[in-house]
Amino acid sequence: MFLSRQALYPLIGFCAVLSACAGKADKLSDADLSRMLHTEGLADDRVDASAVECMRVWTDDSTLASGVADNIKDEPGKSDCRRHMQGWLDDGSRNPQGLMFVDVATPTITRRAMDLLAALPPLETPPAVAESTAPAAKMPMNTQVTVPQGTITRADATIVPPAVAEAAYEERVQVSNATNKSMDQYDSVCEEARNLAKKRQFDAGALGLINSCKQTGTAMREKMESVMGRGTAFDVSMAARGADQELQLLREAIANPAK
Repeated sequence: MFLSRQALYPLIGFCAVLSACAGKADKLSDADLSRMLHTEGLADDRVDASAVECMRVWTDDSTLASGVADNIKDEPGKSDCRRHMQGWLDDGSRNPQGLMFVDVATPTITRRAMDLLAALPPLETPPAVAESTAPAAKMPMNTQVTVPQGTITRADATIVPPAVAEAAYEERVQVSNATNKSMDQYDSVCEEARNLAKKRQFDAGALGLINSCKQTGTAMREKMESVMGRGTAFDVSMAARGADQELQLLREAIANPAK
């Protein structure tokens, strides 16, 4: 079927709009991209490694996705990291251009982000400080943190991190405290589920969750301890969402016993 020139004009205009939108992110400068993807809590615009990994798995390019951590590569991890990054992009100070996640999770922009990340110099260890001026942050129970050089540890076991990392550290502590509450709830629901399994019949899927819930709880705590010691706020938020999801799955399992 042949279209008249008049009929083609709207199509040509529509394609031009799509083309302009598709290339919008390509106009970002390196400074714009660094600001958009910077690690929460750090003073400078250092590109966040976990954010770049999230972009890599969403490009649908197997070469770019190679080597990405499993907790971001699987479907729940992909969904979580995308929501988290869209939250960053909703922040006008990060993203004054108003770009969406789909605008930046492209092979071209992702490769640029990878190059910026690779070019970053290592973080310098700040000099020791006599005392932090920020409110002291108590670590949650059962959480071990790798203390950076220059950190002051007081006799009351309150850990005061270097000043340059205080904001990121305090945010991780807040998320970790909330996650520990979720994991305490998980342990309680796990015990309830194991007792119910002695009295009720559950389908194979639910029974598998119940029988493995103690090991799952232990693994979640170990993961949070590891992330608190070395991760960014992005990593901690991902671990927190994972704990909430496991708790919800277990609650749904015990709420639906076999008929």
